[in-house]
Parts: sequence; C-alpha cells; structure tokens
Amino acid sequence: MPANGWTLFGSVIWPKSRGRIRLTGPGPVPPVRIEANHLSEPEDLKVATTCVELSREIGNSVALRRFVKREVCQEI
Repeated sequence: MPANGWTLFGSVIWPKSRGRIRLTGPGPVPPVRIEANHLSEPEDLKVATTCVELSREIGNSVALRRFVKREVCQEI
C-alpha cells in the first residue's frame, strides 16, 4: 500500500439479508455461533456492486484526478 492515500467506502444501509445467532450449548459459557449471511439476498449483492461501481466512478472523476495517482485495492 502507498504511504499516503484516501479511501472511499460504500455500504448497504438497509440490507434484506438476515443472519442468525445460535447458542452452542445449554449454559452461558459456550460461545455463540454467528452466521452473518452477508449478501445472501440477490438485491443486497446488486446494491453492494453498485456501491463499488459508484465509488470507483467518483474516485476516478475529473474533479478528483489531481489527487489520484492510481487506484489500489487491498483484500482484507
């Protein structure tokens, strides 16, 4: 990653996808199992894809061109 940079981040604000939290045992000690189920609804995936496309369009716009050398994507 470059030493200096800026970030533009989009997010699905009202997702239709729903996860669940399940107990793994009878008492309070066993950890819970979290099933996030992110982007399981096709509409959420479409919205997330649109967020990425719009963010790239804004980041590569003429107005921001003087601040941009290159686009960098780092997987987390």
